[in-house]
Amino acid sequence: MDDMRVSYPLCQVEREISKSQIKFAFRQFTKLNKYLNFARILINNQ
Repeated sequence: MDDMRVSYPLCQVEREISKSQIKFAFRQFTKLNKYLNFARILINNQ
């Protein structure tokens, strides 16, 4: 029973970490997307 009590909060912490990682990755992705769109516009205008 002790194992259950210890592992449950750990699962919650892991979930929170993965949530913040997803948010961070999404932010990086949108930033990258802006740069890609900008590059595409520059290439199309040449």
